[in-house]
Amino acid sequence: MKQPLLYCLALLPCMTTLAQTGSPKPVITTDWKDSSPPPSGTPQWNFLADPDWKAATQAYGVEWGAMNGIKGSLFYDDEWVNGSILLTDHRQAANIPLRFNVYSNEIYFMRDSQVLAIDGSVPVREFVLYDHRDDIGGPSIFRCGYPDTKTGNQKTFYQVLADGSYSLLIQYTKKIIDKNNPIEGPQRVVSDEEIWYVLSAADHKMVEIHRNKSSLLSALPAASDKINTIIANDKLKLKQKSDWVTLFKALNKS
Repeated sequence: MKQPLLYCLALLPCMTTLAQTGSPKPVITTDWKDSSPPPSGTPQWNFLADPDWKAATQAYGVEWGAMNGIKGSLFYDDEWVNGSILLTDHRQAANIPLRFNVYSNEIYFMRDSQVLAIDGSVPVREFVLYDHRDDIGGPSIFRCGYPDTKTGNQKTFYQVLADGSYSLLIQYTKKIIDKNNPIEGPQRVVSDEEIWYVLSAADHKMVEIHRNKSSLLSALPAASDKINTIIANDKLKLKQKSDWVTLFKALNKS
């Protein structure tokens, strides 16, 4: 009997990936399309599930935090969002409900009312959350394969705010910490953090920055004149993500 491509979250005793549990390496389903880039229209390609595998309809993984008395969310979005998944060889699944578990760096999706997590051995290149909206004014794109950092590796998914000669990336992190509430007593809560990076295609190095101009200029000294000119011409205050997107789009065109 074939091992499943995915594992059901109902079987997880804690929030760990398949690789961490020591389970056998899954066999890729034979229901694959060819490796050519997907045509326009982003069709649904059924590479995410093994047709011989049946799973219980439960959402233990999605409700794991609340079920264990943890306040806060482990996810990038609290609701299911329409999205797509792209593999490294261009195979794609589109128009599927997705949620990104930031805490475990896992992609969850809904299939026939079942909550599933993509196996760590599946070569995911990026995923897109189309219905998520923040001040960047468009879908949220997450991609992996970047150089190692203090808190991330090549499997870590970063939100891509800009891509080109200069990339602007955000790593979202979530930690579960113990906190003493003076009224309610001891609590376990989710602590959120955003770590911003710039990546120059010339040297392919990830440099952490703070969300201000001086930190950016220190990270990209060769582009300092262009950055100052763009900020002045477009009157950017760099307070919103949309300002940073505008800056890097202009920088990559210059």
